[in-house]
Amino acid sequence: MTNSLCNGHSNPICHTGDAKLTNGIVEHVAMTGENVNVIDAETDTRFNIDHSSGFRTKSILCLPIRDNNTKIIGVAQILNRTDGFPFDEHDERLFEAFTLFCGLGINNTLMFNEVSKAMATQKVALEVLSYHASASQQEVEVLKSAKVPDKRSLRLSKFDFDDFSLKADEMTKASLRIFLDMGLIQRFKMDYEVLCRWLLTVRRNYRPVAYHNYRHAFNVMQVMYTVLKTTNLVLTDLEQLSLLVACLCHDLDHRGTNNAFQEKSQSPLSKLYGSKATMEYHHFNHAVVILSSQVCLNVAGWESKCIKVAGWESKLK
Repeated sequence: MTNSLCNGHSNPICHTGDAKLTNGIVEHVAMTGENVNVIDAETDTRFNIDHSSGFRTKSILCLPIRDNNTKIIGVAQILNRTDGFPFDEHDERLFEAFTLFCGLGINNTLMFNEVSKAMATQKVALEVLSYHASASQQEVEVLKSAKVPDKRSLRLSKFDFDDFSLKADEMTKASLRIFLDMGLIQRFKMDYEVLCRWLLTVRRNYRPVAYHNYRHAFNVMQVMYTVLKTTNLVLTDLEQLSLLVACLCHDLDHRGTNNAFQEKSQSPLSKLYGSKATMEYHHFNHAVVILSSQVCLNVAGWESKCIKVAGWESKLK
């Protein structure tokens, strides 16, 4: 609403941006949906005269703007007919047609935003699918049959653990050792093959960027494992599982750029998730996609349990 339309009205939206409705002609139309045609504004109790501007309001025509469901989404107002006469029925019909076009324009803009978001969703999905793939059965069989190193030989539960001593395949085996040593496979009756496939798929879904890569994710999970093994934290098995899964998945599909870059470049990610915590939402959603995918399903139902224990289930809706 422009200043000229705010002249003589006490609605704080004109000055503060606060959408709370209080009084005045605009408020009356917004609340009731009635057309208001004021012949003499200065005698109308809903109108507050603004002496500071020097502008004199004589007549007012104020109508609601509705969407395609007839819901009021705005108010349009015109002041002072140029010939000095009050607004008549002909003016009201013309202005009503104008408000109809306003409603269509606003509604189309909202629909365009929804379509743009849907297109961004599709583009992000295509980007992910074109870059990533789930682990092959051959890779799964190799990891499944591989000997998993002992935690002592790896010094896995030490805070001075050197992850650079391990290659990618060795880090994946070390991840298996963490799940085995924590007893999570037995407690949650995980299918060992599915767990191997999930670990390999997570590894594939990290890009070879400088820092937020698979090695970084493994390093974070190793630190969490060390904390769980060497401190007296009182956590349930499900909470421990959730923490390890979150650590390994926390930077999935990181592009090597920050949220500010996503916003300034108007990337599909920023259009999909917005400018606040863009990458964090993407990491989380990507983790859920992997946990819920056909190749990684049925790990004794722990993918849904990990989501619920962190209070994330509402964010998936």
